[in-house]
Amino acid sequence: MALRETEIYCGKISGIAAGNQDITVFKGIPYAEPPVGNNRWKPPIPKKKWQGTYDAVRFGNICPQILPEKDTFYYKEFFRMEAHEKQNEDCLQLNIWTPAESVNDRYPVLVFIHGGGFQTNYSFAPQFDGEGLAKRGIVVVTINYRLGIFGFLAHPELSKESERGISGNYGLMDQICALQWVKDNIHAFGGDAGKITISGGSAGAESVFLLTLSDRVNGWFRGAVMQSGPLLEPLPTLKQIETDGKKFLDKLGISSIHEARAWTAEDLKNYSPDLDRGDKMFLKPCIDGYIINDNPLDSLKKGAAADISYMVGCTGNEAGSMRNRFRETPQSIAKKLENCYGSCSKEYRSSVRYSTEEEAFQFQLKHGFTEDMYSYCLAWCELQGRMKPYMYRFERDLPGDNAGAFHASEHWYIFETLNRCWRRFTGADYELSKKMADYWANFIKTGDPNAAHLPKWEPYEPGTFRFMALDEICRMKDMGKDKAVYSRIKYYCS
Repeated sequence: MALRETEIYCGKISGIAAGNQDITVFKGIPYAEPPVGNNRWKPPIPKKKWQGTYDAVRFGNICPQILPEKDTFYYKEFFRMEAHEKQNEDCLQLNIWTPAESVNDRYPVLVFIHGGGFQTNYSFAPQFDGEGLAKRGIVVVTINYRLGIFGFLAHPELSKESERGISGNYGLMDQICALQWVKDNIHAFGGDAGKITISGGSAGAESVFLLTLSDRVNGWFRGAVMQSGPLLEPLPTLKQIETDGKKFLDKLGISSIHEARAWTAEDLKNYSPDLDRGDKMFLKPCIDGYIINDNPLDSLKKGAAADISYMVGCTGNEAGSMRNRFRETPQSIAKKLENCYGSCSKEYRSSVRYSTEEEAFQFQLKHGFTEDMYSYCLAWCELQGRMKPYMYRFERDLPGDNAGAFHASEHWYIFETLNRCWRRFTGADYELSKKMADYWANFIKTGDPNAAHLPKWEPYEPGTFRFMALDEICRMKDMGKDKAVYSRIKYYCS
């Protein structure tokens, strides 16, 4: 008999059957008090006890955000009407899918952190349904956290009122609070707090990367999965973000944090930077000396990464969904390359072309976002010395358009949610999805994705540049003679 009711530290709670009657889903569980009013731009406050039974039968709210335009690629791909209807600053909730029949079961746990550039998305988007992994013997948790101006605004006044003298990174604090909640309560859902794996895609992968480097959560999880990440570029300092935050509020005519807290969430959201407009991004994680002590690449080189099991990967055409965002010119590309690659700049620039507008466009398709993620993953594997990670590259071209294996497209396959997508997938897609869900479930259970019925996935060996290519036929593969990628790896590892 599936576990439909249980009791956590906050009180009694009830869930409902998922599509599979052996799985129970608990939706919209608050893990922190609403970050509203005077609690806006403060660390999350753990949820207080409630009276009676909490009916966790409906998904919660979505952090206020500027959604992609309706005619854009990502809106069609990943967003639904609830993204418009359920936006509310009271959004610190999580969702749990469990196969447990009793609180005495001890299933391994996956905590998934959604992406969206730290500006958009939500924990119960259609691609993130946890039922497919749960039926494989995993307790799946997906979490909301504060985004954009609500999650990452830093300001001198906010730092002054903080007992630690910091501001910003509230979204990361939410993630840590949610992880603490899982550690304290997951036993009530048949999960084992000693067998937690954290995972995320895109900005979620960046979050996972930062958490693996942070002293705040050391020893809290035994595995990490980074999908389309981790980013190895420098992070801004707290001072830089404080300055940008003050300039932003000054531009809006807001003279104090007290005044800013009086603004409605809707008004603040509408004035926030917009990814689709190409606005400058300052609302993102920063080096605050508390959660993040150094640039991630420097920390990785110093051996700061947790000694746990790792899986990391990207897609074959990360930039396939972002054609309308490219605004670089040959001149701007040249200027960036001069500043990016130090002693490896000449070697890198000799292997790419960007002298005409068409070449600049093609450069961004091949050497922009796609090459970024590919290089980051390979360089991260080269630098992760103590534990041999498992690297993948998702190379299946999705049907329906020419976007290919675009950024974040692997989520449909990992979560076995192909039937929730508009695309007309084939039997080969469903077979691949089954294999990928099996790989991920095995990794969450044991730290090793392999099983007898699956193609052998070899752990990464430094200097080989070999990874699992996930396609209609899954196989080990190497990067070949890609001079541009190799020079970038060389730069990151130098």
